[in-house]
Amino acid sequence: MFLSLAGCILIVSGGVELLKQYTGLNPLWLNLIISSLVTAVRITFVGDFSFKGIILGIFNLIPILLGATGTYEVLKHTIGG
Repeated sequence: MFLSLAGCILIVSGGVELLKQYTGLNPLWLNLIISSLVTAVRITFVGDFSFKGIILGIFNLIPILLGATGTYEVLKHTIGG
């Protein structure tokens, strides 16, 4: 699941929904923290530790973060009313 962006977004969304119940952090900050961790794990799974590979991995943080934030906002408005 770490090799596809959709899988990473799913992991981040699920992690945020789970952890927001147990922490007092704003879910958007929690989303950034979990997205960063997932991005680091994704770079490790891909195994490309060249400068280019790490930079591309970091740039993949943006769609993971935005995708998970969008999922969070849709769920918040759907469930919340």
